Amino acid sequence: YLPRTLKKLRIRKIRLEDEDILNLPPSLTDLDLGYQSHITNKGLLFLPSSLKSLEIRGYSGITSEGLANLPSSLTVLS
Repeated sequence: YLPRTLKKLRIRKIRLEDEDILNLPPSLTDLDLGYQSHITNKGLLFLPSSLKSLEIRGYSGITSEGLANLPSSLTVLS
């Protein structure tokens, strides 16, 4: 499992599901999920509220509705 004080995380070549987002540390500020086609709008609801930067690519299950529910602390989305 990940340290609860982790600030930055880059995930590559690991398949994540929406429920896996629940296991991210609450202190996370920068998250790069790479290509995770299994993450959907539901998974975005579980992002840590401390998140400031999120990098996502190749998400067919994410719509504008899901993007509207991103953490309010988020200042960078790419």
